[in-house]
Amino acid sequence: MTGEPGSYDNSINIRGFGQPIFVIDGVIRNNAAEFQRLNSEDIESVTVLKDASAAIYGINSANGVIIVTTKQGKEGAVSFSYDVDDGFSSPTDVPQMANAVQYLEMRNDANLFAGLGNFISPEELDKWKQGIPGYESTDWYEASFKNYSFRQEHNLSATGANKKVTYHISTGFVNDGSILRSEDLAYNRFSFRSNLAAKLTDNFTSHVRFSGFTDKKDSPFADGGQFFSIWRGSVSSLPIHSVY
Repeated sequence: MTGEPGSYDNSINIRGFGQPIFVIDGVIRNNAAEFQRLNSEDIESVTVLKDASAAIYGINSANGVIIVTTKQGKEGAVSFSYDVDDGFSSPTDVPQMANAVQYLEMRNDANLFAGLGNFISPEELDKWKQGIPGYESTDWYEASFKNYSFRQEHNLSATGANKKVTYHISTGFVNDGSILRSEDLAYNRFSFRSNLAAKLTDNFTSHVRFSGFTDKKDSPFADGGQFFSIWRGSVSSLPIHSVY
């Protein structure tokens, strides 16, 4: 689990044996990402089944079942709802790295303990202490990351019914800003859902459910996880090197 915006590799485990199956509005989904991409404002209820109660879904339900029911129309005049959720994220427990002078002094000490000569001469070290042009220390973390990233979510829905038809229609938009100064690792998602139920006869009701989403994740290529590789690079780069 990376925790990056738009990352749907989170592990969901009920019984300790592996991923359960997901049933969304009666349709079995084997992909946890589909469950995690659901608009939370569309969810009416979530039920967890395990052991014998999950057996009706067959052998694949050995790890449990998560049943999701989305919102349906309610009798009455049309009702509109608009929700906004704003927030921000900030890194915690960020290590304080050595500046150029501290790094060079430690390198001199290391050479001294190893029986070698100075890594840098006292005259050159003094230039770093003064911070004269060409001898400025670089904070690579500060150069790479912002202090905060912002998140916003908007949801608009309409619910209503008459004697023959009930409906719940919704749209949602999510924007997760990047913590990187380059604005990479940002994420946007647009989703929509339409749940209709039409009473055709006294004993027959037709349900039509239509939903979908489109999302985009800006992500630089890096081995071993994008955010971790960038963060590791920022704390391992030497403060005596300039930003380029």
